[in-house]
Amino acid sequence: MSVDQVNNIQLGHINNCAMQQMQSNSSVANRYGVKLVAYEGGESLVGYGGAENNTALTSLFGAASRSSQMTSLYGQYFQNWVNAGGDLFVHYTDVAPFSKWGNFGTLEYQDQDLNTAPKYQALRLLRSSTRREPTGPDLVRVQDYVDRRSRSAWLTPCHAFLSPTLYIIY
Repeated sequence: MSVDQVNNIQLGHINNCAMQQMQSNSSVANRYGVKLVAYEGGESLVGYGGAENNTALTSLFGAASRSSQMTSLYGQYFQNWVNAGGDLFVHYTDVAPFSKWGNFGTLEYQDQDLNTAPKYQALRLLRSSTRREPTGPDLVRVQDYVDRRSRSAWLTPCHAFLSPTLYIIY
């Protein structure tokens, strides 16, 4: 299997199963009058049930996570999130090396060249294209926390993703 094939499978998942889950969850949120929020979101290419020990599979998943296609995959995912009525979206992790346990980091290491970090690029594009000023005391605290971080893309404060009930304890 190639990186392109992996990413085509991911795109199919983004536009079908993931989108259906977003729409279904949005309906439930609307029924109860609450906002749809995502916690620990993002790409999750990882082997399990013994497949995590397959080095060829781990290498393939790492290459797919590093590919420039990941930026557009994330873009499509976030567009679907917004279209489904999604509000706050918190990306799973800021910095983490890719390994057999997953490729979850926005960056693989703290001083990674940002031109080689497609997830980071996608989150920055989303943040810059949809950013709005937070409102309410809790959101100001969150924004202050985000602005103090040197690489803040893991938390994406923007017009369709902020929730007035978000609390982060730090």
